[in-house]
Amino acid sequence: MTRGFRLIPLAICLAGLVGCGEPARRKSPLIVFLPSDEIDLGRLRGGHHEVRFAIRNDSAFSLTPRKPKASCGCLSVEFDTRVMPPGVTRECLAVLSIRRFSTHTHSIMFLFEEVGIRVMRIKAAGDASGLTFEGNTDLGRIPVGGTTPFQLRIGIDAGWSSVDAQKGLPEVQWRVIEGGAVRVLSSRVLCDSTTDVGSQKRASAIARLAVKPNFLGRGQCRVHASVSGLELPLYVRWEAHAPVRFERSVLVLAPKANEGIQGSLTVWPEAAFEVVSAKSSIGAEALTASLMPNADGRGYTLIVNGPRSWLEPGIGTIDLRVRRTGTGEELLVPLRVVAGFREENK
Repeated sequence: MTRGFRLIPLAICLAGLVGCGEPARRKSPLIVFLPSDEIDLGRLRGGHHEVRFAIRNDSAFSLTPRKPKASCGCLSVEFDTRVMPPGVTRECLAVLSIRRFSTHTHSIMFLFEEVGIRVMRIKAAGDASGLTFEGNTDLGRIPVGGTTPFQLRIGIDAGWSSVDAQKGLPEVQWRVIEGGAVRVLSSRVLCDSTTDVGSQKRASAIARLAVKPNFLGRGQCRVHASVSGLELPLYVRWEAHAPVRFERSVLVLAPKANEGIQGSLTVWPEAAFEVVSAKSSIGAEALTASLMPNADGRGYTLIVNGPRSWLEPGIGTIDLRVRRTGTGEELLVPLRVVAGFREENK
């Protein structure tokens, strides 16, 4: 019980409610942040922003500060950690890096040996005004295994940067955050000569991208456009379909009498397509695939063989090469292959 009572003053000290060793009835704080212990910077453009505030020692004794710590790596702090005599006011410099359009709320913890921890909070939000997204992020139905190009465009008002020939165009970088099926082919920033705002003009950031889905069904990825250091997240969605229909969505391989493994299923191509070939792909290099036309002339039978040792990896992909009649366009349609069971370790 004694230990529990001793923890109460320490918890109060760390929370910064009252100073350790100070009477609870003391109304004036020992540490005062100027102008306040919470600063709201409002909406900011991307980049680094300086925040200056001061700390005043309102106690009757000297205070020994330690190096302050920020709650986020996007916030750096510079503060003189020499002893602060009573009544001294000392300036502190914080630099906040705005990289996203979301609201930022970060804390700076100041530790004083005599009175514990005091917290300063800085709040800001990324400012997206002046940016206009122009493009379609819903690609609809696209063929699986095929490459579908698309374009994204962002309009940038003159207030964002010096959009003119003398001072250059704003820097825009595109990168794919999630979704290995999407890649950036090229990007550029153009000055729109038709819109003139004083000596500045509107700019357009254009990116050419391509998506090559490797599985059927719905998919999405996140693309970030970084405009002068501020990231604009864009979500690209699609639904991948195949020009062939499988008897089953997964081909299961089972042991054969000759110590190998085998599996088969029926494949029906759409009217305008024909199945050209089948071969092993990712994770299934040890397998062989063959196609045999069905006797009724409708579809093919896909037969996959492999060594019994493939039961240990147990999962892979078979690619069907499908050709569109008339145009000759070819697509790769993936089919997942799994082992029916694993051998027990002897």
